[in-house]
Amino acid sequence: MFCFLIDIITYMHSNTFHIIIGPTIVKSIYSGELTYDSDQFFRTGNTNSYYYQAIDIIVNITGNYTVKSNSTIDTFGYLYIYSFNKTKLSINQVTKNDDKSGSLQFTLISALQSGVRYIVIVTTYSPDVRGPFSITVSGPATVGFHVNTAATKPSSSVTTTTRTTTTTTRTTTTTTRTTTTTTRTTTTTSKASTTSTTST
Repeated sequence: MFCFLIDIITYMHSNTFHIIIGPTIVKSIYSGELTYDSDQFFRTGNTNSYYYQAIDIIVNITGNYTVKSNSTIDTFGYLYIYSFNKTKLSINQVTKNDDKSGSLQFTLISALQSGVRYIVIVTTYSPDVRGPFSITVSGPATVGFHVNTAATKPSSSVTTTTRTTTTTTRTTTTTTRTTTTTTRTTTTTSKASTTSTTST
């Protein structure tokens, strides 16, 4: 959050304005689809029938980011740092989620650093499920997307910017100055002189 404090001082009065400007939230959206050609892995259990898509998130500005899915299918999401190994899911895993967004959609929340590789894995709660999806990444700046799966259906991405409402609070303070006047009294003393005359 950005906060600016402006002090304006005038004679006999002091006016303070507190201007609070909320953060700018930028949303970057990626759209894709899980198909028969998508990669598969053992998400849980003994079946290799979980389709997934691995999407690199390219961060330009360090900050807190939120990744949310949107789909008609029941999605499951993972966030990895540096690399992703589909045979060792716990290595480099930052977070994972199933239904935090509601409506069977995941939400991933994490602090992301510029210049570091992050991978979002979009998969499903149940095996053998396919369908279109999108992910929305919200944070202080736009992010880039790079799909590193071997075979994917053509996808698209779009970026939107949302700025929060500015709230201004004004506080007025009145200052009274007291002036004290001192009167000084001066006393003047006159001395009388006597002259004597002698006659001869």
